[in-house]
Amino acid sequence: MKLEGTFIFRIQFEHLLIYNKDAAIAICSQQSRIPELLRPVVSQFLSEEELLNIAENLEIIFMSMPQSIKKLTDFINANGGKLVRTEILAGNREECVALDLGMMLFQSCAAEVFRAHKLGLSWDGDLDPEDIVVINEDEVRITKIPMPGNGSKKVRDVRKVGDLFMPKFVKGEKTALYFTILKMIWQLQVLMMLKKNGFLSLFSDILV
Repeated sequence: MKLEGTFIFRIQFEHLLIYNKDAAIAICSQQSRIPELLRPVVSQFLSEEELLNIAENLEIIFMSMPQSIKKLTDFINANGGKLVRTEILAGNREECVALDLGMMLFQSCAAEVFRAHKLGLSWDGDLDPEDIVVINEDEVRITKIPMPGNGSKKVRDVRKVGDLFMPKFVKGEKTALYFTILKMIWQLQVLMMLKKNGFLSLFSDILV
């Protein structure tokens, strides 16, 4: 039986971002391959709900869609590809200084991780740049779904964020002043987590 009329299919954009990151980015940036990426998403939902017969009369509405969304690497490249610069400070001393863009990305990513930790969730350190996107030019989101996890799993998350970002704040053999200080704070944060959860002996190399 063919159903008549128009059917509205509302998709929370945040859910699409988690389910199919490439489709979410394509839609937000109005790429020509939107139908190609979106069709499998909609078809799977309609198939699961046994509603394939309404596909021709379906209107899709995306709720809470951001103005822009880019993969972390693409966002950095679009903004010059650098997170540090060299400056001459007092006493004609040349130092490596972090750009505001770099500090924003690191702090926002760290906040995303700690929000998950507060809810008892973790990625167990299994994160890479492809799992990270930048929304509206100033908010970092991790698209991989975290799982319940505490203790050593959270420690691995914290270490992984440091491993992902710290190399980006090095120019030549110098680490940006921002990260020279932040690295000590970051290591202290990990050390406190290790002591709190009784895993200090397992990660004795954390301060190396």
